[in-house]
Amino acid sequence: MVLALVQLLMVFIAVLALNTLAQKKISIKDLQRPFLISLGITGGISLILALMPTVFFSFQGLNDQAIAANFSQQANDPAFGQQLVNAMVQDRAGLMRSDAFRSFFFIIVTAGLIWFWMKDKVKTALLYTVLILLMVIDMFGIDKRYLNNADFIGKSASMAALAPSAADEKILTDTDPDFKVYDLSTSPFQSAEASYFHKSLGGYHGAKLRRYQELFEHQMNKQNPNFGIFNMLNTKYFITADPQGNKVAQQNPDAFGHAWFVKEYKIVPNADAEMAALDSLKPKQTAIIDQRFADKLKGLTLQADSTDKISLITYKPNELVYESNSKGEGLAVFSEIYYNVRDEWKVTIDGKPADMLRADYVLRALRIPAGKHTIQFRFEPISVATGKTIDLISSLLLVGLIAGAVFVEVRKKS
Repeated sequence: MVLALVQLLMVFIAVLALNTLAQKKISIKDLQRPFLISLGITGGISLILALMPTVFFSFQGLNDQAIAANFSQQANDPAFGQQLVNAMVQDRAGLMRSDAFRSFFFIIVTAGLIWFWMKDKVKTALLYTVLILLMVIDMFGIDKRYLNNADFIGKSASMAALAPSAADEKILTDTDPDFKVYDLSTSPFQSAEASYFHKSLGGYHGAKLRRYQELFEHQMNKQNPNFGIFNMLNTKYFITADPQGNKVAQQNPDAFGHAWFVKEYKIVPNADAEMAALDSLKPKQTAIIDQRFADKLKGLTLQADSTDKISLITYKPNELVYESNSKGEGLAVFSEIYYNVRDEWKVTIDGKPADMLRADYVLRALRIPAGKHTIQFRFEPISVATGKTIDLISSLLLVGLIAGAVFVEVRKKS
């Protein structure tokens, strides 16, 4: 971030300098000495680095010796690794030399152009045209190092790599708006293929929810996985591979669905006890609640009835709407991950605020009154609201500054 700011300021200062020259606010006599000093410093440093790059830099990395030892061991040749590292050092010096010559060329051409323009030997239109052309050539050459033709492929080629398998196509015919898929045909938490088509339990990301990762490690990734966990996460399909390596979709008839009323709940003192309780838990009947949420359940006596039901009506990533109908007050568990660090999930029952609880280590739970009710979960992040406010204020200030600058400039001319 700081380096990007420095680059931006350098460009801004350069534009101001060119604007000063264009308005003839400085004479050639006053410009000559600082101009030549600047040319000598920038051009001189570039030329020295181009001619003698190894005088100032060794071009040796901190891990070069480890790399040399590794390659020597692999090749069973003590000298091979060092020869490879020496070649890398020469390549680094060569890159420095070529870039230094490149910079020297742009500095000399630009300085000569400005000098002759100040002496009225080059027209202003030609000056601006050549400067723009030099900037485009400079930026294009550098940008191509990071984003070049090899980074672009045709649409058909990109889609071929992501073509759905027969198993994916079968699952995609399911009209249920919210269920999970677990891909066992590959390493579930190292591959993100299933996530391209489905709401996958697996996939990989450097920033993971710690609780979900712990649930995977202690309950799902065991030699004998706890299938009750998969059911409470509403894993409707498992993708497996047949003997020929083809992906096959297997529907899980035991998946719990979007939400359910439990028959009882148990309060545990901490997260360790909560995880341990999952080993023998029957999630469809019992909810495990951390002690920190116990005060939200005071006075709750569960009398589950087979006719009690709760259904998902509307699904959006930032808004979920359910309808519940129960004979008595109940505790519902939702097959959605609990993440509410800043109370950014707003929960209402018939439009009135309600307290969201955490159940079974990772899921959401809610105390719901008897009768028929509409329940809404809505994600309203504080950061987004604050960002919009800051953005609006900044935009108004920017418009005000521009308007003020135009007003002052017009007033000066008048």
